[in-house]
Amino acid sequence: MRVFVLSIIFSCLIASPAFANQDWVVKWDNNSANKMTLYEGTNSYEGVYYNDAGNACAVAGKRLNRRVAFRVKCTPTWFIDMSGSFVDGRIIGEYVFNGNSKGTFRMFVDSLKYSNDSVLDLDY
Repeated sequence: MRVFVLSIIFSCLIASPAFANQDWVVKWDNNSANKMTLYEGTNSYEGVYYNDAGNACAVAGKRLNRRVAFRVKCTPTWFIDMSGSFVDGRIIGEYVFNGNSKGTFRMFVDSLKYSNDSVLDLDY
């Protein structure tokens, strides 16, 4: 019985259904926004980020407890390193673009993807 209960607890800690396999919106410190889809594995993420031109870029990252780190890579010379923490259903963090430009971001699950509201007009 103990093994069964421990395996249930461990499974709940590893897979965070609230964050797994979701469409997200990344809102940058200049108030622009981009879409990202994340798929969660065991303590890791993969996904697709859509840059301003609408091009799909690869996302790879890791999770340790409530911290995450991603790399978005569109070309060998175009990448964003992102790190942050889960806070109230969002991810809040910092980024470095192409190794030199720095700033902050917020990510939230795209619950408005079927809505007529503009994501850019919302203050998350």
